[in-house]
Amino acid sequence: MTDTDSGRVVVVTGASGGIGQATAVALARRGDRVALLARGEKGLAGAAEDVRAAGGTPLVVPVDVSDAEAVEAAADRVERELGPVDVWCDVAFSTVFAPFDQVTTEEYRRVTGVTYLGFVHGTMAALRRVKPRDRGVVVQTGSALGRRGIPLQSVYCGAKHAIKGFTESVLTELRHEGSNVRITQVYAPGVDTPQFLDWYLARNGYSGQLTEADDPPDAPVDLFSPADGPDGRDFGARGRFSDRSWSRDPQSWVSRYHGAVAALAAAGLPGVAAALHRGR
Repeated sequence: MTDTDSGRVVVVTGASGGIGQATAVALARRGDRVALLARGEKGLAGAAEDVRAAGGTPLVVPVDVSDAEAVEAAADRVERELGPVDVWCDVAFSTVFAPFDQVTTEEYRRVTGVTYLGFVHGTMAALRRVKPRDRGVVVQTGSALGRRGIPLQSVYCGAKHAIKGFTESVLTELRHEGSNVRITQVYAPGVDTPQFLDWYLARNGYSGQLTEADDPPDAPVDLFSPADGPDGRDFGARGRFSDRSWSRDPQSWVSRYHGAVAALAAAGLPGVAAALHRGR
């Protein structure tokens, strides 16, 4: 039995790489006990090392989130070994990047099973445990593509739109019941935002998502099996476009400190401009 007297118990699905792994490490820095749920054993092992190095307590739980019974069993193990769940983060996803008429029904079924139903299964498992205690948080990883569909990603956009509607329904039910359990969506950035019109996406939506460079031979493919890397390594939290990524965004700073921004705005626009500059 792991020590249950320190930190919160947080479950992160899709923790073997990408946003899931980065989320697990961020939670570990606060001393949380983090259950790492995913299929890829190498990725999970790497995530566990990172969580431990960041000061958290990892628990590796291999699971395919498209399997509802397996997710339920994983939740049982988490509470048995780490303690009552405080936060459940649904992050796991899989996708196919292709025009709609080139995606097979089997691929659609698989992506929907992981990217949409995986969130449903995780939320079910979480609520069965946190609602009787009348406390806890369920966090859904949303996407701009859950508010605006773009070309080449119909299967992913459909799943993310479904998550939005499903989460909003559950949220209103919890409020109707007067529950202290919270459910929320966190919108991760994407290659597009909801304000672009159909004609723009039709013209630029393809080129904006493509590169002339070929995929490296070890590029991850994880639709039907885990994307465990060669030579026993995991792919980690970052992809191959780090040189083009931003580490800061003024909008996220403003969202976090909106009270201060409002006060500065009342004092005059120059103050707001100075604050935004510091937030960059």
